[in-house]
Amino acid sequence: MTPELQARILGRLKAAMAGPHSPAPRAAPEGAPETALDGDRFRQELSSFKRLPMVVGHASALSAPGDYVMEWVAGLPILVVRQVGGEVRGFLNICRHQGAMLVTDRCGRREALTCPRHSWRYALDGTLEAPRAGVLPNVGPEAHHLQPVNIAQRHGLLWAQLDGVADVASCLGPALDRDLSDLELATHRLFHTTVMSRRAHWRKVMDTVVAGHGAGRLLGSGGPGLGRPTTIVDDYGLHRRQACSDTRLASLDASAQVRSHTTLLYALYPNTLLMVHRDGLSHVSLVPMAVDHVTVVHRMLTPEGADHRNAERPSSFTRMDALLADHDGPPWTRSA
Repeated sequence: MTPELQARILGRLKAAMAGPHSPAPRAAPEGAPETALDGDRFRQELSSFKRLPMVVGHASALSAPGDYVMEWVAGLPILVVRQVGGEVRGFLNICRHQGAMLVTDRCGRREALTCPRHSWRYALDGTLEAPRAGVLPNVGPEAHHLQPVNIAQRHGLLWAQLDGVADVASCLGPALDRDLSDLELATHRLFHTTVMSRRAHWRKVMDTVVAGHGAGRLLGSGGPGLGRPTTIVDDYGLHRRQACSDTRLASLDASAQVRSHTTLLYALYPNTLLMVHRDGLSHVSLVPMAVDHVTVVHRMLTPEGADHRNAERPSSFTRMDALLADHDGPPWTRSA
């Protein structure tokens, strides 16, 4: 995190500490639970996601040619692959023969993309190399290349957009785009990933995390006994920035390490959470799989240069996993 961003956050938090306490607004789901679990509304949500740039991973996961990440966007499996020349390309993770998924792991490395069903083989650039003999008697292989997906790299993150060009900067807006640049995400690397499957609507999980963060649950050992945490909220259109700090921050100046006493949360519409801890950064994707089923992918990022060989998982990541799992229990009642 750059000194400039620390100074901006410090100024906002100190102003909030000096004023009367007012609880931070919660990020509630759009509409009552009965409406949120309506099947038609869920399908409309997924359709709208196709027109937005969606974060599907961190660029450090693609360190060498053939490295890939796979994620679901708007109900479709997306494959992002590092090319031999160094560029990144995206495709639907669907064989053009009979629609089987080419890969099922969320990350890995391949020399080529081979369908497990009938061994159709695609080069890393998505071109069909070896269809099954006799399957394409009247159509050339070029008509069966993998379907491309628009991919953008910005702030160390990989963004996919199914419809249109992925204009990440315009989607974020100038202020939030500057914040993400100042987080220095591109200087982090993927440390560990956890995947959880939950019986809940994806926005219910989003609401739980934002509310738990605002209550100081991610401050760690510095939070308890130090008074009520101070939380500030800044909305940037459909996106949100939220900072929560313990009372010791009031004595710090702009040159101090604000993140030692503060957790900083970015909720990027629709389903991405970025959480800045004192010892790393959490990138969380809430992947809707059904109206009452969400896959929670927690990618843990640590600063470049950290020794990963014998490193234990930082406690902040463990607290984040616990908060992500905290919504467990009876799911919202599906509407009739």
